[in-house]
Amino acid sequence: MKVIDQRWLVLLLVGCGGATAPGSLALSGAASFKGTTAECPETTTVRLSNAGAAPLTLSAVTKESGDAVRALPFLDEPAPVFTIEGLPASLAGGASVELTVRFTPNESKGDFAATVALRAGGQSVTLSLGGQRMIADGPDLGPFDFGAVVPGATASIPFELSPSTTRLRYSNEVIEGPGFSRLGTALVFRPSMLGRFTGLVRLDARTAPECSPRAVTASLLGDAVSATLTTTPVVDFGFVPPGRTRWVDLKLENVAFTSAIASAFSATPSAYAVEAPDGGLMVHRANREAMTKTLIPGSALVRVGFSPTDAGVQSGTLVMATDVAAQPQVSVTLRGVGGGGVVAVTPKALDFGPLTMMSRQQVRVSNVGIRPSPPDPRGNLFLGIDGGMPYFELRHVSGATGTVSVTMTSRYDPGVGVASLSDVTVEVTALPGASANDLHLFSTDLDRPDVVVPIIVQ
Repeated sequence: MKVIDQRWLVLLLVGCGGATAPGSLALSGAASFKGTTAECPETTTVRLSNAGAAPLTLSAVTKESGDAVRALPFLDEPAPVFTIEGLPASLAGGASVELTVRFTPNESKGDFAATVALRAGGQSVTLSLGGQRMIADGPDLGPFDFGAVVPGATASIPFELSPSTTRLRYSNEVIEGPGFSRLGTALVFRPSMLGRFTGLVRLDARTAPECSPRAVTASLLGDAVSATLTTTPVVDFGFVPPGRTRWVDLKLENVAFTSAIASAFSATPSAYAVEAPDGGLMVHRANREAMTKTLIPGSALVRVGFSPTDAGVQSGTLVMATDVAAQPQVSVTLRGVGGGGVVAVTPKALDFGPLTMMSRQQVRVSNVGIRPSPPDPRGNLFLGIDGGMPYFELRHVSGATGTVSVTMTSRYDPGVGVASLSDVTVEVTALPGASANDLHLFSTDLDRPDVVVPIIVQ
């Protein structure tokens, strides 16, 4: 058997390449960031390795997609969101190096991402970068305004700290101010007395380990009132002649930040009536004036009528049910007097016929209503629009102008009006010249506040 010289064996192996394995580029670790701010960047590390025996030279770093990246000396985009530091010129066989990745979000959006390719020795590895900006001033941070509640009642506002609903991470929370507390996933306002209450909720935001803790605060505001659903305690219909009806729009106001439903309206006795939807009346929620913090109530109207059949004072009550826990029922006192002014005008029209000289005729305005019992001058008939001047108005319709004029010839006291079974007169003067005119006589009659007397001159 022939023995081979070992020196030749070594040379043979070297010639075949058996002494050196090629370089192999590898990357381990993740560059994913959550809950940071531009003022406090977050960093992490990933490891770049050469798993082979031959050295590798880093030849290029290129961005494949996404937001701005800086990786000197290969890549330098303006205003980088991600920065890769510690890139080596080369990696010896079996060597590795830690790369520092820094995330510095801007205010453009909440989510950022990019992919970067690292190339060496004809090989390439991809580094995925991702991050979320901490939104420290989002709508979930208040201010928290509870509106108005009655003492002992509760108003709540959702306050979910789960990462699924906010990018802000909380380490603890402190609620300051009487009447405010935390219950489950809600902030709660439960006052014990009347007045305005203010408070504060403080949250310590979790940031990167090298950053100092940062507190975020939100203000709390609530009002404690004696009633959230209110209306006038008394509706006074005044004087209404028997057989006539006066309707009044009753305003319901709601100072709570939740709408209320008023229903089951009932007015007694039968002289009173109420018009309301069968399914109930929604009273809209309140708002708050931004500068003064004054509550601006929501409102709704319900019509209430008074139809007396007899003369005299008639009292009644309007009752309604509500879905407000602290006010299951609201009552309003109704008051009215049977008796009042009813206008009658004679004649109903004036026809002067053909005129060759000036002519005069009279129009009588009478109160034929029932005198209130006991007598009260406020139940008289008052002339004019809403009981004030002008008492009448002459309107030209056609033909010659300036042929008709009107004056009041009776003494009239606007403070007393026209008593029952009394009257006043106005005088109409006509001159030659065919024309048509309308005399409008105004009064406080509920059904006929504007009586028209046609005036014809031929």
